[in-house]
Amino acid sequence: MADESDSNSSSSSADEGPINPIAEAKRLGANLSTPKKAKIARERKIQANPAGKSRSERGENDPKLSSWQRVQEHKGEYLKAVSGKLRCEACKETISKNSSTVKKHIQSAKHVKAKKAILDSKKKMYHKM
Repeated sequence: MADESDSNSSSSSADEGPINPIAEAKRLGANLSTPKKAKIARERKIQANPAGKSRSERGENDPKLSSWQRVQEHKGEYLKAVSGKLRCEACKETISKNSSTVKKHIQSAKHVKAKKAILDSKKKMYHKM
């Protein structure tokens, strides 16, 4: 009979309908305001590509320049476009077309020394005439 009284008390609370947890929390005095957004979320800026333009690779303005265009960018550095590749005539080596690689090569001690040797040999040749 104890079971019947327990089932009657639980059924009477079930007759009231499902309990709304939010309403029950408010009735008990809980403050249920929405949390404020984090400061970092407000400061974060979403990077968007300009309309009609695709994103460039690794920050380069035009990552797909040809070797001939790299030669034109660095005139007087003894670079030459040979069958689609970039060749340094002063150092006698093939280098990558990447802008940063070309800049590093031009500033390297080997290139500076080879370039100076070419200029010195041209001076000697013109003085003999």
